[in-house]
Amino acid sequence: MIRCPQCGTKNKEDSRYCEDCGATLKKDSTVNLYDEPVDAPLYKTDPETFKSDADSPEVNKKDILCISALIISIFNMAGCGLLSIPGLIFAVYAYNKAKKENLKGERLALVAVILSGLSILYFVFMVFAVLTENNA
Repeated sequence: MIRCPQCGTKNKEDSRYCEDCGATLKKDSTVNLYDEPVDAPLYKTDPETFKSDADSPEVNKKDILCISALIISIFNMAGCGLLSIPGLIFAVYAYNKAKKENLKGERLALVAVILSGLSILYFVFMVFAVLTENNA
């Protein structure tokens, strides 16, 4: 579409004269990009689209519970089970919370429960071994 320089009426591309006022239409070799709006595709700029799990501190705080249960369980294995029962209770709590809230640390908490259980068994075995050796 060509706009008339005199009255601003839109005319057909191949017109030489304005349909409204009759003025001569000069064809420019340049194209005015601002004559008509162009329908351009819109890009999604919704913040939820670009959000990652790393941006969410809530997820990381809840997973820390599972990680800390695993660390306590590892220390229990190294420390011959001195904190085995509280460690097991904490690991079971972390596992149940992770399972209920569908957290990524559920497997870590399960490993913590298993390690705490093994730590208790190891501690009981060591106590039994010491007691039987003293009685012999």
